[in-house]
Amino acid sequence: EKGYSISMSRISYEFNRFLDPNDYSRTLTATDAKKVGVIEQNGVRKLVKEELCGLFGYPKDWKVNVSNNHMFDLFGNSLPVPIVEAISNRIIKEIYKN
Repeated sequence: EKGYSISMSRISYEFNRFLDPNDYSRTLTATDAKKVGVIEQNGVRKLVKEELCGLFGYPKDWKVNVSNNHMFDLFGNSLPVPIVEAISNRIIKEIYKN
């Protein structure tokens, strides 16, 4: 049944968050990545692998050998590569600035 499950504390609608492809993305987690909808002219659709790769800084042709459900968990539990790189570079600069 669609709606809000008090016992599970989860929204059971197909989509519970929406992304505008022309705007910044919000943080995606494993628990909600598969319920994120992308707004298009013809309606709303789920994210595809290439979009998840782009959002997390992986090459769009990165090979991931898992099912669609596990793919959302995999990406949702990862850190965006460019963010990790930027933070690492900042730490290194701070350590070696003297």
